[in-house]
Amino acid sequence: MSCPAFLEWGDPRDIDSISLMFANGYLGNPASYYGHLFLKFNSKKSGQSYLLDKTENFGALDVRGDNPVQYIVKALVGGYDGGFSQIDFFYHDATYTENEFRDLWEYRLDLAPEEVRFLSAHAWEIHRKRYTYFFFHDNCAFRVAEVLELLKDVKAVPTAAPWVIPQEVVKVVANQSRDGKPFVKERRLHPSRQSRLYQGFNALNGEQQALVQSIAVQRITLSDPSVKLYPEADQAKMADTLLDYYQFTSGSTDAGSEKKLPEAYFSVLKARFDLPPAATAPKGAVADARDAPDVGRSPGWVQIGLGSQEGAGPVQTLRIRPAYYDDLDSDAAQAPWSGLSMGDLTLERQSDKVQVKKLDFVAINSNRPSMTRMPGDGGTGWTARFGLEKQSLACTDCLVFRLQGDYRKVMSLPMPNSILALGLGGGVQSNRNNEGMALTSVLLKLSKRFQNGSHVNLSQETKVSLDRSESTRHISTLEWRTPISRALDWRLLWESDGVARTTFGFGTYW
Repeated sequence: MSCPAFLEWGDPRDIDSISLMFANGYLGNPASYYGHLFLKFNSKKSGQSYLLDKTENFGALDVRGDNPVQYIVKALVGGYDGGFSQIDFFYHDATYTENEFRDLWEYRLDLAPEEVRFLSAHAWEIHRKRYTYFFFHDNCAFRVAEVLELLKDVKAVPTAAPWVIPQEVVKVVANQSRDGKPFVKERRLHPSRQSRLYQGFNALNGEQQALVQSIAVQRITLSDPSVKLYPEADQAKMADTLLDYYQFTSGSTDAGSEKKLPEAYFSVLKARFDLPPAATAPKGAVADARDAPDVGRSPGWVQIGLGSQEGAGPVQTLRIRPAYYDDLDSDAAQAPWSGLSMGDLTLERQSDKVQVKKLDFVAINSNRPSMTRMPGDGGTGWTARFGLEKQSLACTDCLVFRLQGDYRKVMSLPMPNSILALGLGGGVQSNRNNEGMALTSVLLKLSKRFQNGSHVNLSQETKVSLDRSESTRHISTLEWRTPISRALDWRLLWESDGVARTTFGFGTYW
């Protein structure tokens, strides 16, 4: 007995293989902070584009109209129903790579034909089934992993923590074998429009980059003699970079709608037709495993620190960050130069007294430097954090609740892998020791990455109380991180807010 609706969705006989898909984290939407997982059913129909492959996607339902705060609160306590939806892959490709500029990683699984048919049929069975959605556990990562564990001898749900993060599911799946063979047959990268732009721009030499920048601000065109001096193959590379640039800066739209491209895009497109085709890697090319999310570090981190404070002597610290990353240790699966931490606790022991130095319930740090230095390419950032914090290094019994954020101008610097951020913001806090409840802040921050994986931040921040004119604090900070291995690192922290403290810490990821 056949089911016409099932066969219309996807006849298992037409499905060649199944892929686990991972979308990088996205700080523009709380639902996507930790990335996203779904399944793709790869068709073997002759001549059919992979964009028409079917997918099985799990997420919270009926969330329209809820703001980010409402979403987080309801998702934490199970206030949403969750369910699977079945849609063609082109929708995810447009949403993630073209509109949200998130790389998509594809992990093609090594499955027997009967296992492919089994999972395909099960995907149809769970369509429209309702679940309770929880942000930290019964989420997309858990439900997709649960489906994969229906297969014999497959483990997909991480067990090291009480929460389930998409990247951890990818690591569990990609680092196991069955019958002596890797469970993942191959990795493929579907780069975002932003990644393709940066890759193309960085492949140009300095003079070619300057020409592309001049065309972007309409000083010259592709027909300018300075461009025509280059071989046609190089002219094609510059044109392709400009086409990606105009697509990237035309703004995010809803999947399926048309972007409003500038007239300059069509002028470059016309010129591109007169140039020879370029030998470029197709979307979905086999990926370098060294940069893949499954080789990234674990999300949890604990650090023990030893230090000394001016006028107070030795200090010991213990820092525990259950999730996820900061701007010193973000890797391939996370937004560069950015951070997302939850439950980040620092305890300090000084003069036989143990107290909380800082507790971030949530801390988000988003920096998007302009990597091409062309109009519309990044150049902005923002931060938001809510938690507890000591008012100063020297004080005791001075813990305050604080909600603080800023908006930033972020720029890349001439020296490689370095950015400069200038932020203006403010916040509110509990009034303690007569320091007021409202504050404004100005921040200057320099960040640089080194080839060995080290990362340094140098910042100067001034906080001014808005309701206590005599309360102003100047805070200087130097942070240095060097990875020892994938699971270990060491950090140097020097901070000064009237008194200076230096701390050396050794951390491990879990």
